Amino acid sequence: MKCFSAALALAALTTATAHAQEVLPGVYDASAVPGWVYDAAITEDLGVPTWVQTGLETDNQIGNCNITTSEVSASWSDYSEYFNAMTPRGFAAQLAQSETVVTHAYLTAVFEMNGRPAMRNLVTTDVDGSPVDLVSVIIGGADTMVTISCGVPGGLMMGYLQPFQDFLEGISIETARPQ
Repeated sequence: MKCFSAALALAALTTATAHAQEVLPGVYDASAVPGWVYDAAITEDLGVPTWVQTGLETDNQIGNCNITTSEVSASWSDYSEYFNAMTPRGFAAQLAQSETVVTHAYLTAVFEMNGRPAMRNLVTTDVDGSPVDLVSVIIGGADTMVTISCGVPGGLMMGYLQPFQDFLEGISIETARPQ
């Protein structure tokens, strides 16, 4: 299990810049998420597929969501064991391995999303001296793990939880379910 945990942790922290697109056939489809629009300029800047709320497609937009994928071969029980053992402090430590500065880690919750094991984490990070609140949802697939991250400037998360939840619910996760 240690080997799987290390591979999963590494995959969760690795962004997949090659998949900067609205649809990744067989993995996800986020081409028509109600209330959200794909932003090619931000996607190019960040190197990951990124969406903003409809009507906020300007340089002044506040919150955004992005999707990354990682190839991970795992079973339902592998994901469950890993997700159930995770704590906010443990998630923050994993982010630190990818040079992300976490100033506060608030929540780790395990649930099912689209019939797949999932884990939600809520943290505040430091990005170039400014706080950024981030909610990250990791969805387990048989061969591909999907990570959806949504962020806003520090202190604004409460006002964005529902729009971020709407984004999550609007995505079609197509990666094979783990057995």
